[in-house]
Amino acid sequence: MRNASVSVHRFGPLSFRWRPRVALLCGGLALIVTAFAILLLSSGTLSFSPAEVLAALTGQGDNAKAERVILRIRLPRLLTAILVGGALGMAGSIFQSISRNALGSPDVIGFTTGAATGAIVQIMLLNAGPLETSLAAVLSGVLTAVAVFLLARKGRSTGGYRLVLVGIGVGATLSGVNTILLVSGDLDQAASAQLWLAGSLNTRTWSHVLPAAIGFAVVLPVAIAHTRRLNLLEMGDDAARQLGVDAERTRLVMIMAAVGLTSIATAAAGPIAFVALAAPQLARRLSASPDVPVVSGAMMGMALLLAADLTSQHLPINVHMPIGLTTGLLGGFYLLWLLVRSKSV
Repeated sequence: MRNASVSVHRFGPLSFRWRPRVALLCGGLALIVTAFAILLLSSGTLSFSPAEVLAALTGQGDNAKAERVILRIRLPRLLTAILVGGALGMAGSIFQSISRNALGSPDVIGFTTGAATGAIVQIMLLNAGPLETSLAAVLSGVLTAVAVFLLARKGRSTGGYRLVLVGIGVGATLSGVNTILLVSGDLDQAASAQLWLAGSLNTRTWSHVLPAAIGFAVVLPVAIAHTRRLNLLEMGDDAARQLGVDAERTRLVMIMAAVGLTSIATAAAGPIAFVALAAPQLARRLSASPDVPVVSGAMMGMALLLAADLTSQHLPINVHMPIGLTTGLLGGFYLLWLLVRSKSV
């Protein structure tokens, strides 16, 4: 069964519904991500040809130096960037849908700040290592989301502008707590915490990739399985309930999924701004689809973060900016453009 914008394929009692333009966008983004990945693996202090990169990845090369650099240094960094970008893009899509606001991204409404609070506590007060810092970021991100969800709850509804405003308030409070911790602690620990807060893909190893990959693989099916219900929820709670959707349960599950994705990304690379804000908006504009851009938003997030990484590594001035600062700078311009053009913000 087919119409101008939607294709549905049935396999017995099961059906698969998809939009050709969204599929085309995802295919194009996959090609862009692949091209960026090749550039990131081949360029740097030591440059390699695409053929050498492919040979190193397949284990068929005879250049031991290329294999060490690509497999031990650049590939873990690249995979971390892909997972972080995908997680943030998907989380931003969910938050913007639930809040019904283009500003409803985890870095704007405080969830990223909440995840950072746990990491700063571990670094400043407990002098913890990378694993404990990552676990603390995930836990504090989830606790922040629970607090925002409970404070934003009014009657049987939790979405809309109230969720955004409560999130901004909680984020501002936690930002103050983070600043107090930084200025009152040991100077070396404060410098380490500031480096983590800048958001970075440097020195990423397979120990960063594996937890992020497992977390992403666990949350991804949950988010995709609830996408249709989230689409119906955008019509309003009453209309969704009439169509058999448990509005509050769906909202809670999707918020927890988005918080999990945000916490995974923050634990892997530190706070990364802009991606969760811009990726869903760009995906929706390019696909012209009314559906929540869960998959296309994730693909766009991957492309944006790899593009930002390429930009930070190849700035015309001889400065290697952390990826978090690069995305934050780009995000500031994007936010100004969004506020100027949008009539609904």
